[in-house]
Amino acid sequence: MLAACSSNSSTNTSNGNNANGSAPSPKSSNPHGYSNDGNNYSGRITFDNFEPGNTYEPGNAEHPPQNAPMPKLPDNANENSVTGFHATVAYYAAARDYLVKTGSLDAVKKVKLAGNDAEENEALAKTIAQGIEQKTWYVDPSAWYELKESQPAIMSDGNLLFKSVYTFDYGAESVTNGEIKPVKEEERVYTQDCDFRGRYNPTTKSWELNLSYGTKSSGNAAASPAASATGGASDPAATEEQAANPKK
Repeated sequence: MLAACSSNSSTNTSNGNNANGSAPSPKSSNPHGYSNDGNNYSGRITFDNFEPGNTYEPGNAEHPPQNAPMPKLPDNANENSVTGFHATVAYYAAARDYLVKTGSLDAVKKVKLAGNDAEENEALAKTIAQGIEQKTWYVDPSAWYELKESQPAIMSDGNLLFKSVYTFDYGAESVTNGEIKPVKEEERVYTQDCDFRGRYNPTTKSWELNLSYGTKSSGNAAASPAASATGGASDPAATEEQAANPKK
């Protein structure tokens, strides 16, 4: 059996939702007939479906990270099932990592996003591109999600919810104006709670995701002037502008 929870939220974040606000609801229903698919999805999301031919190369003083493998949307992501929902979430996690390494929106655009998520991704991509023009980037940034439960919960509106923790690691080194510098250990990694809410669209046979981020729990949101000027700690795109603008 899948657990049931409320689809309501009570705390404002960048998407107007609360990553910690889905309380159990005895009145929840399961109109779509979702059932446990027998897998344990808890822990760090893994993904192994990539376009062939690329060998990843971290950045250096001459260039930003290169040849990051581009994820491919799995065939089962079109299923209206727990398996399909997880496949879409796992793909998005890989696509987000691809974005922070490359500044490319090609992968994340293949998932329909609700709220402000698409705009935040676009802002991050723009800032990364601006940083590259200024010969400013992180050498080996990475991003990933860890799911808190083995199976998603069913919200009171009948849609699915995975609770997770989002981690952004800037890596050990940055390049500013072509010069390599170490990243301060206390500023290197930050984490945030993140809810993945999923709604299946039977017309397009795909999942629409709504991501709700909670308060940043570690790291330093003010490490970059660009980040502190454009958003708060609950906005991962604003904080991640450091990925294109390391502290000078």
